[in-house]
Amino acid sequence: MEFYTLVFQTIWKEECLSIKINWLKLFSSRYNLDKLIYFEVYQYISNAIKREKNLKKWKRDWKINLIIEENSDWNDLSEDWFD
Repeated sequence: MEFYTLVFQTIWKEECLSIKINWLKLFSSRYNLDKLIYFEVYQYISNAIKREKNLKKWKRDWKINLIIEENSDWNDLSEDWFD
């Protein structure tokens, strides 16, 4: 299982749908990505970028524990955004 850490400056449902569709087309076949299992919200993009860089340095187990704390069932958090 692969983990990808990305920063999006703005996420609105309409934009996210487009991003998710295009993103999945690009990466899903290559990396088998199909779920948004964790995200964080920041007021300032500079803080989000710092956090992204920090998370990219984390060990895999640390990332898994972070996800489990917030989403223990590993549900797709964007699943109901488009209903």
